[in-house]
Amino acid sequence: MEPATSPIVILLSLAAAAAVLGAWALAIRERRRFRGLVAWIETHHGARWAALPGAARRFNVEGGVEHLRRQGLGEDPEFMARYRTVKRGKPWQVILQLVGIALIGAILLGVRYLGWTW
Repeated sequence: MEPATSPIVILLSLAAAAAVLGAWALAIRERRRFRGLVAWIETHHGARWAALPGAARRFNVEGGVEHLRRQGLGEDPEFMARYRTVKRGKPWQVILQLVGIALIGAILLGVRYLGWTW
């Protein structure tokens, strides 16, 4: 009979899954906010948006928004408030992804060197 999975492996696996799912949820929220920012730009600064190359508007939307920000749209306080709202969750996404990676690494090390069972 094979040994049962170590409780620490189960706990760390669940924590890693929770961290990665949290990062995923933050990414979805960021994407929604970003689409709202693009819609706001199209409504309030339509001429500037239309002046971007078509590829920037369709395929590299984030790059197009960054270009507009650097080309003077960053002076608009409402744009910057919306832009900061979009970027607010990015550090937490990265942190949660790194936590998930570290927990999976801890599981692998524990199985290899500490005798945990998978």
